[in-house]
Amino acid sequence: MSSILIVDDEPLILYGLAKVLRVSCSEVTTAGGAKSALREIDTHRFDLCLIDIHLPDGSGIDIARRIRESSPTTKVIIMSGREPDDQARAFIDRHSLAVLTKPFDLAPVKALVLQALAAAGPATEKRRSRRTPFLAGDDCAISVIDPLVSPQWTSVQADIIDISDGGIGMAASRRLDCGCILRLSGIGHAAGVVRWVICHDTGSACRYGVQFI
Repeated sequence: MSSILIVDDEPLILYGLAKVLRVSCSEVTTAGGAKSALREIDTHRFDLCLIDIHLPDGSGIDIARRIRESSPTTKVIIMSGREPDDQARAFIDRHSLAVLTKPFDLAPVKALVLQALAAAGPATEKRRSRRTPFLAGDDCAISVIDPLVSPQWTSVQADIIDISDGGIGMAASRRLDCGCILRLSGIGHAAGVVRWVICHDTGSACRYGVQFI
């Protein structure tokens, strides 16, 4: 039986996530702040934690660090309504499975959580590949399929920022949800799945972390 902790100070997010995840993911615990989350972490082991960065009584990054120290195999998904600072971004890139930008749809989040729980091994192992700047070739192309929206492949205009053995970082003006499948050309890998999303409120391009599959 999988065990999940959801940490957020917004009651509607706690209720919505808990409701959709309890159907398929069994035991779900919620915490409305940092102090209550830390009490749960100190007394229970969770398979996966969804944590909001900005809490009224503490930092979600500090909670994620405590989880990393006490239970390294627990997978962590970060939630945020705005761009994390550089220090938080460095920790997130290394130790989290994904970043969910608020507001988000529940269906893709459910798919991401189910996939994370089904995957073998700790999530932190997926962040150990060194990323290097990407030099695009003339034949580089990306297309996307989102089964929740359309069963057909559509082209995506994107700039690839960096690449590693495990995936790519890219920027695109089109909004993609976590769990979207990408078909890749000219990158050395055939396909990838969107793992985390960071979008600015200014309408500029969103940043995505894509894991090769």
